[in-house]
Amino acid sequence: MIEMRHAGIYVEDLPCMEAFYQNVFSMKVILSKVRTSDILIDAIVGAGKAVLISKLITPHGCETGSGDMVELLQVEREAAPPDPGPVFQTGTAHLGFGVDDMERTVQVIRENGGCQKTDILQMGSNLCCFCTDPEGNWLELIQRKAR
Repeated sequence: MIEMRHAGIYVEDLPCMEAFYQNVFSMKVILSKVRTSDILIDAIVGAGKAVLISKLITPHGCETGSGDMVELLQVEREAAPPDPGPVFQTGTAHLGFGVDDMERTVQVIRENGGCQKTDILQMGSNLCCFCTDPEGNWLELIQRKAR
């Protein structure tokens, strides 16, 4: 069995980004600012270093008990490698969210420090729009036509 569990993104201001995803997408924090240092972290950011991790889940993820999570990771400043490796150079192209009310969601994104990057566009029977969160991570919003 294969399932999509979460998308992880590196952030600079963990509390700000945690609040953004809670306020805009009604995500619930299931793990907040936990300092982690283990063999996997060593392999990614360097031996003996640590990251702070927060995990948030959508209301749908809460209902189903699986997936629909965003993992926010902040490398501790003193632990940041002087020459970032590929994991920091290559980012997520975008996070996709299904929304019920496109215009309201875009408004809430702007109110919480994000930016609208495209007009709200009709794509077939769906409405689509790209925005960014406060740190510039791209968000694709899709409002499906009611069936």
